[in-house]
Amino acid sequence: MLVRHRSLPNQYIFHTEAGEPLPQATYNRMWLKLMLAAGCTVEREPPDGDGEGKGAKKGKPAKWKPNDIRQRFKATITPHYLRHNYVTLLYEAGIDPLIAMRLVGHTDYQTTASIYTHLKDDALKKAATNIEDVFGQRAAAKPIQKAVNSNPQWGMFGR
Repeated sequence: MLVRHRSLPNQYIFHTEAGEPLPQATYNRMWLKLMLAAGCTVEREPPDGDGEGKGAKKGKPAKWKPNDIRQRFKATITPHYLRHNYVTLLYEAGIDPLIAMRLVGHTDYQTTASIYTHLKDDALKKAATNIEDVFGQRAAAKPIQKAVNSNPQWGMFGR
């Protein structure tokens, strides 16, 4: 994971003591330990008789060390899930989509808007209520407008 910060374009969030990026397997184990502590994991199915299990790629046994936490558990929340959730929360908080785009490092607005912003049912219900309110106000205004138009002494207001 790379953070683009003004004068530190290559500053990694997760890195070795030397400042180099963590190996993917190390990063995955760290994430899985965090998710295990948070209660956000499920147990994997035990491997088949041929050493293949859900963690193995098709036709190849999983290349995990003995007692590797990844053999037994799988995280139910991924860092990428958190990224999607972050952008959705920005949207729901009314943050301008162009600002959200910059915050997450996208160069294209469409990526942020169409892939990362997930509308929740509550947001859709609120939009439906707002639309109903707009049309309800217009429907309520029609009798008033009709009365204004039909009364000669109010002519200057309605025509």
